[in-house]
Amino acid sequence: MEEFEKQENEMQKQYSAYSSVQMVETEPQLGLPCVVRYTENNLFYRSQITKLGESTAEVLFVDYGISQETLRTDLKRMTSKFMHLPQMVNTLLSIYIFFLHFDLKLKINMIHNNSFSL
Repeated sequence: MEEFEKQENEMQKQYSAYSSVQMVETEPQLGLPCVVRYTENNLFYRSQITKLGESTAEVLFVDYGISQETLRTDLKRMTSKFMHLPQMVNTLLSIYIFFLHFDLKLKINMIHNNSFSL
């Protein structure tokens, strides 16, 4: 998690330093990774293009599982150093599933041992 936060902070520094016309993705395609500013907090995040319109695109913020419609001119090319982080949404989902599975096994054992009632 610390590595992820460090990279995310570095991304903020790097992409905030660009002008609005620098690093614009000139050839957007479905599924293409890019960096987009999230409108709720004005910070940059890794994303993937999920829908293309004439002047807009819908992106999925891959680390958080949130979608947003944005202008195509706001899509920034993702540099290679930001492509190699694990997607946090998958990591968090894996942790949740692990504990859900663990909780279920615990309840089954308790029912089997007659020490749990519904």
